Amino acid sequence: MRYDDEFRLIVTRYFLKTGDVRYTSKKYNIPVSTIYKWYEKYRKGGENGLRKKSTRPNTSPNKTCDELERLVVGAWLEIKTRRNYVNVKKKLDDRNIKLSLPTIKKILNRKNHMS
Repeated sequence: MRYDDEFRLIVTRYFLKTGDVRYTSKKYNIPVSTIYKWYEKYRKGGENGLRKKSTRPNTSPNKTCDELERLVVGAWLEIKTRRNYVNVKKKLDDRNIKLSLPTIKKILNRKNHMS
């Protein structure tokens, strides 16, 4: 179950006030282990320690570099007839640029080019 920042703070403060983790657990209907986890975060970081942190990565190590994306879009734009992902792949293969069809498709979709 997900709890908002305010609820985590209320429960942690209540636990600190009473010192009774089992009573706090029953009152708020949450596991004792969760209360201890929140308490540790509060102890280490205060109110900010209890705030929900994003799990989104700061970097994307597998992202295709901008130069390769430009080459894929360029190959797409060079094709005048029968424009599709397979023909883009063939054009890139001719230039010794090896990318999978799913990668080409993702790049073109991200750049708003469609077959």
